[in-house]
Amino acid sequence: MSRYAHLVTVALLCSVALNGYLLLQDNESASTSPADSDSEHSQSTSSDVQRQLPTQQATPTVHSGVSPNTESQRNSAFTSETFNESMTQARAWLAAGEYGKVEAFIQRMSRQHYNDPDLLLLEADWLLATQPLSLALTHFYGLLDDDVLPADQQEALATRTESLRDEAIRALYEGREWDILAQFIEPLFQLFPTDRSLILLLAESYAQQEKYILMEDTLASLPPDHPGAEKLRKRMQTAQTESNIEDNFDNSLPDKTLTSRVSLEKYGEHYLVDVNMQGTDTKLLLDTGASSTAINRDVYRRLQRFNRLQMLGLFDVNTAGGPIRAPLVRVESLTLGPYTLKDVGVLVLPRTFSGNNDGLLGMNVLKQFRFQLDQDKAELVLAARN
Repeated sequence: MSRYAHLVTVALLCSVALNGYLLLQDNESASTSPADSDSEHSQSTSSDVQRQLPTQQATPTVHSGVSPNTESQRNSAFTSETFNESMTQARAWLAAGEYGKVEAFIQRMSRQHYNDPDLLLLEADWLLATQPLSLALTHFYGLLDDDVLPADQQEALATRTESLRDEAIRALYEGREWDILAQFIEPLFQLFPTDRSLILLLAESYAQQEKYILMEDTLASLPPDHPGAEKLRKRMQTAQTESNIEDNFDNSLPDKTLTSRVSLEKYGEHYLVDVNMQGTDTKLLLDTGASSTAINRDVYRRLQRFNRLQMLGLFDVNTAGGPIRAPLVRVESLTLGPYTLKDVGVLVLPRTFSGNNDGLLGMNVLKQFRFQLDQDKAELVLAARN
């Protein structure tokens, strides 16, 4: 028995030793396997992230299909296109006479496009349509001095400015619109105080209104022996002498063969006279207190329907109803009785003008005749001046 017990004891010890060894191996395997697995997973994840990063960084570019520079250019082109479309609309407003919309557009766009040549030229045209011609030309000259326009637009504006100025001076001078001519030249004279042609024109416009002190003050800008100044003084002295003679003739008009009689229509305390302008018949109020002839807008529209009237610009003038700002147009022919005058300046009265007549016959026309008003017969007696 003791021998059998000894064998069993040895067998049990061997079994315990074997189980202990196996358990030890399992524990080592269990302790190393998760670490290796985590390491491999970490390396795999890191590698995957590295492969994905370039793709993630490039995703916006691939998705949009354009580079940031291209996108900026597209936005700039869109803004430019929108601005050009807005300019086209503003030009349409200007042509339609919607000046308030044009003014609001200019104010809004000037914040971002204050140096844009097209916007500057739009503003110049808007001023020409809404302000007296002399002020508009003053703005034109300022724009030319700033030298902010491209060379071709600068040259075109310079040519246009001189054309507007010379055309207005010629029309006002030939039409004997002396008060309006003086008003037109005065601000230009402030801009160009040494321009001798402007000095002489301004001095003559004063002299024709018998404002001889203003004439001499203006001529003082010239050298004392300037031939143009002396010639003007002599011419005005001769004209004044002839005017005195003609005034005596006006009071009598003795030679009936030299006169023509035009029938008048009684209109309250005043008279209406028939005047034909470029084939259009009108009835104008005979007004010796008005310096300029004027028509209402209905007559203007009738004239425009068959003729293209030349617009000379806006002018501030004094009337019996107070000062007004009105456009001055050139009428190619004006017929009063048997006499026809050429290239006469005529104001277009504002819509606020009230009256049933077609306008006023002013002294710019009547001064070209020796005339009398025969109230008994309701006739205007006319004689041509030599």
